[in-house]
Amino acid sequence: MSDSLALFESHFLKNQDSWKYAKVLTLGVLENIKQIDESLQTKSRNWKLGRMAGVDLNILRLALFEICYLSPPVPKSVVINEAVELAKKFGTEQSSAFVNGVLDSFS
Repeated sequence: MSDSLALFESHFLKNQDSWKYAKVLTLGVLENIKQIDESLQTKSRNWKLGRMAGVDLNILRLALFEICYLSPPVPKSVVINEAVELAKKFGTEQSSAFVNGVLDSFS
C-alpha cells in the first residue's frame, strides 16, 4: 500500500498539506472500512454496497470517515457539501442526490 501511495504522491500531489490529508483519509478509511461499510449498509435503504457505483461508494466512505472517525471531526455540513461536489464531478447524474441522501441520514 505504501508503494501505491508514494506513486500517487509523486504524480499528483505537490502540496504537502494536501498530501498529508489525503494520506490520513486513505489510511483511515482502510483501517476502519469494515465499520464504515456496516454503517453505510444500515443507512442506505434498498441499496446493497455491491450495487452502488464505485465512485459513489468511495465518496461515501471518505465522507463518513471525516464525520465519524477523524479527530477533530469535520463539520457534517462541510463534509456533505464536498462529497456532493465530488459526486457531481466524478459520478453519474444521480450521484450527487444519492450521496447527499445517504450522508444526511447520519446524525
